Amino acid sequence: MSMKKIIYLSLSLLLLFSCNRPLKLLEKGKDKKALKSSLLRLKRGKVKPDLVYVFVQSFHNVTDKDAQIISEMRNAGQPKLWLKIREKAIDIDNRQIQVEKIAQRIATKGYFPDLDFYPAKKLIEEATDNVALYYYAQALEFIPSARNGEKRAARKAYAQILNCRKYRPSFKDALELEDEMLELGITHVLVQPVESNLSLELEDQLVEMFFYKNEFPKTYNWKVIYFEKPAETVIDFYAEFYFDNLREDGCYTSQSCCSNTETVQAGCEIQKVWNEKDSVYVEISVPIYEDVSVSVTTYRQSLDTSLELFCDIINAKTNQKSKSFSVYERSCWGNEYSNVSGDRRALNFLCSDEGGWRRSPPDPIELWFTAAGNSRYGFIKKLKKSIY
Repeated sequence: MSMKKIIYLSLSLLLLFSCNRPLKLLEKGKDKKALKSSLLRLKRGKVKPDLVYVFVQSFHNVTDKDAQIISEMRNAGQPKLWLKIREKAIDIDNRQIQVEKIAQRIATKGYFPDLDFYPAKKLIEEATDNVALYYYAQALEFIPSARNGEKRAARKAYAQILNCRKYRPSFKDALELEDEMLELGITHVLVQPVESNLSLELEDQLVEMFFYKNEFPKTYNWKVIYFEKPAETVIDFYAEFYFDNLREDGCYTSQSCCSNTETVQAGCEIQKVWNEKDSVYVEISVPIYEDVSVSVTTYRQSLDTSLELFCDIINAKTNQKSKSFSVYERSCWGNEYSNVSGDRRALNFLCSDEGGWRRSPPDPIELWFTAAGNSRYGFIKKLKKSIY
């Protein structure tokens, strides 16, 4: 058999199999695939009776199966199943939109199939109402505890109400409940400094740096942190903090030395060389080399300071301490400079001049101010973890 005949036979079999594929799928009980395949062929291809048959029969089969599934979920009596019923109804509606378009196309070719459409849009509306009701009922379970001061319950109720309003924005009194649960779920924290063992002047300066260039109140998820007591807001917790354990190690200077020798060109000298070609002496320039050395002493100045912030979390209702934590913060200063002795031409990357000059270290108080400002980040992080 020639290669042309083999190719022709293969293409013929492939075409035959392709044309019969929707029917084959239908005969195997693969209704969804059969419907999808027939929809694709009828969308642009030639309208044939066998394709129309598969299209109609597979559509009826798929619709009947989905209707049975929906009926079983309805009869189960579980409110949560309305979520799945709604998803199924949306799938049916999307499918029927495609089927209706194909039905209109094949009608222009003289085919008018009897298609029973499922009332999907009506079911979507019903399911949407029931889904909203399901989430609303879930929220109602937490509301009594929320109104008794349980903030976690208020937050759970708030989440369920958001779910409810996602399906029905104006469902019953959900909007009012959303606002109420949001307010009940928020934890209001007042940050306030307290006296420490430090001098009053230093204490005030550290606190000023702690709050420097920061606007309050700050909102973090379900927590609102204040620096000044709000007029009409009930405070849930007080975060009382102070600075202590201020430490400075004094200015420390270390040094390291290196040296290096390099061979460099020092100049040139003129020498006379006999040129045999021209039978004359010619002058040439010959480089002169010499060894040069250098020594470098590098000085490193450092000043290390630290402090600690201590905080007690006080429950505003009971006036009892609920938690405590501390934040350790360092602030360091450094300076590096070099003294070079010898010929700088001998410097290289292993023995280099760091430049710079000797500087007087800052007052440790300046570094403590920096540490106080930086401690705010660790303070906020631990404060958020310490309250609910």
